[in-house]
Amino acid sequence: MKKSIKITGIVLLILLAIIIILPFMFKGTIIKKIKEETNKSLNAKVDFNDFGLSLFRSFPDFSLSLNGLSVVGIEEFKNDTLASVPQLYITIDLLSVIGGNEYKIEKIEANDARILLKGLENGKVNWDIAKMDSTKPAETPSEPSDFKMAFQKIEFKNAHIVYDDEKLKFKMMIDGLNHVSKGDMTSDFTTLQTSTQINQLDVSYGGIGYLSKSEADIQLDMGMDLKNMKFTFAENTSRLNQLFFQFEGYFTMLKDGGYDMDIKLKTDKTDFKNILSMVPAIYAKDFDKIESKGKLALDGFFKGIYKDMNQLPAFALNMQIINGRFKYPSLPKSVENVNITTKINNKGGSADNTTIDISQFHIELANNPLDLRLFLSTPISDPAINMNIKGSLDLS
Repeated sequence: MKKSIKITGIVLLILLAIIIILPFMFKGTIIKKIKEETNKSLNAKVDFNDFGLSLFRSFPDFSLSLNGLSVVGIEEFKNDTLASVPQLYITIDLLSVIGGNEYKIEKIEANDARILLKGLENGKVNWDIAKMDSTKPAETPSEPSDFKMAFQKIEFKNAHIVYDDEKLKFKMMIDGLNHVSKGDMTSDFTTLQTSTQINQLDVSYGGIGYLSKSEADIQLDMGMDLKNMKFTFAENTSRLNQLFFQFEGYFTMLKDGGYDMDIKLKTDKTDFKNILSMVPAIYAKDFDKIESKGKLALDGFFKGIYKDMNQLPAFALNMQIINGRFKYPSLPKSVENVNITTKINNKGGSADNTTIDISQFHIELANNPLDLRLFLSTPISDPAINMNIKGSLDLS
C-alpha cells in the first residue's frame, strides 16, 4: 500500500515537473515561429508588450498569452490601428509542438479587442494586409505553411468594432461584442456553431442613421462545405432589439470573386410591438411598459450574384402592419389604427433598379389622422418620386 502511494506520488511529481519545465523548453521556439509567420505573411506592423506560455491553463495543450498586441497599418493606413488586443490567448496542440513538423492552433480567445476596418474612397481597405510574393508567377503555388488552423473554438469578449467605408458612405459601430465560434476548420465538411451578443449597434448609410443603440443576439449554426466554399444556414435565430427573425438558404464564395446566394428572411414573432422596437426614440425608454396591439408580417430574400454595387443580387423586403396601436403610460393619448404596407424590390444588377412602394401608411395620433403614399424608383441616377401626404396634426 505504502509502496503504491509512493509510486503514485513520484509519478505526480514527474508530471508536475513536466508541466512546469516544458513551457520554458519550447517558449523560444514557439515565439520565434509566430514572429516568422507574421513577418512573412503580413504587410503591417505587429507588436506585443509581453507574452507567456503555460500548460496549466489548457492542459494537456500549450496556452500562449500575448499582452498588448497591436496591428498597425502602413502607407495610407500608417496612422490607423487595425487591431488592438490587450489580452490574447492561443491554445496550441502539445504533440504538434513536440513533433515540430506542424503547429496546430486549436483555440483563440481575445479579450477587450478594439478593431477598426476602414475603406478609402479609392477602394483600398486596411485589412488587406496579406503579402503577395511578386517574384513568383500568379499561377505558382505557394509553399505550405507549417501552421495549421485546427481550432475548436474562437472567442471574443467585450470587443469594440468599427467598420467605416468612405466609398460606400457606410459606417457601423459594434460595442460590447461577445462571440463564440466552434467548429473543425480542417474538415472539408463541418458545422460551425456560433453565438453572438451585441450590447450596442449603430448603423448609418449616406449620412442617415438607420440603427442607433440597438441590441442584437444571434444564435447560428452553419453547414460549411469548405472544399466548394458553400455555406448553408442551419438552425438559427436572431434578435435585433425585440425583432426576431431567421435565415434560410445558402451563399457560395465564387472563384473569380463575389458571392452566389439564395437567402430567405422570415420572422417568428408577429406582434406589432416587435417592429416598434426598431424606432430608437420608442425603444430607448420604458419600452417594456408600452401598451400595444396589432400584427406584423415581414419577409424578404436575396437571390443571385453579388460582386459590387453594380452587380447586386435580386432582393426584396415586404412589411405589413395591421391594426397597430401603442401608448406610453405617461402620455394622455395613444397612436391608433396603424396600417402600413411597404415593399422594397430590386430585380438584380444595379442599386438603381431598386423601387420602394409604400402603398399604405395610415396612423391616428391623438385622433389626428395621417395618410401617406410613396413610390420611389431609380434612386441613384435620377430619383423619381411620387408621394402624397394628407393629414392634420394638433401639436398641443
